[in-house]
Amino acid sequence: MAKKRITQPITLLLADDHPIVREGIKFALAANRTIRVIGEASNGREAVALARKLQPDVVLMDIQMPEMSGLEATKLVVKFVPRTKILALTTHDNREYIVNMTKLGAKGYVFKDTPPSELVKAIETVCSGGVYYSPGAGQVLMEELQPGKHSAKNPLSELSTREVEVLRLIVSGVTTKDIAERLTVSLRTVHAHKEHITKKLGVANIAGLTKIALREGIITLDDITRKSRSDS
Repeated sequence: MAKKRITQPITLLLADDHPIVREGIKFALAANRTIRVIGEASNGREAVALARKLQPDVVLMDIQMPEMSGLEATKLVVKFVPRTKILALTTHDNREYIVNMTKLGAKGYVFKDTPPSELVKAIETVCSGGVYYSPGAGQVLMEELQPGKHSAKNPLSELSTREVEVLRLIVSGVTTKDIAERLTVSLRTVHAHKEHITKKLGVANIAGLTKIALREGIITLDDITRKSRSDS
């Protein structure tokens, strides 16, 4: 299929929880007249809100972010802003991240040590309708697409957006009462969500839920470390 020809600057939304990373990307792209940064998000929830508001051509999406992971944000952006292309930019070469981001609708996957020239090429490629993967990420996908190869199903695909949010709060150590207050729902509703989550994931203990949440990028090790410090 022929790619669209780019005739005007590509509008770009940066989604990364580290300000220094966003500043570095903007500096690297400053001399390039084909790309214009129109917004910045420090977490997945902001990324979804800004994508819906600004309608950028491309979202440069980190995976591990607070409040909402890049995985969940990607799913929502693809759903609500289908014209916007998602390009994952991360330090993680984790097989599950690469496969799951692709399944959720990301059009590319590049690493944060990517040279600026390659990042520009990746942004232009996905904007014009193509796909772009850094060599390591591309190799993972090639292996997954081999005949007879069955990649693991993303366990979170069975959860609703609200159930993913409840799961994040649970593994972050938030009490049932506080979850109900934050989400403005009854305790009974929270208990129902918990029951659905444990049934769908096949895990009933916090350790198991935390393992899944870490693997799928809902929370980070930093989140757990901060919680442990606050509890001590």
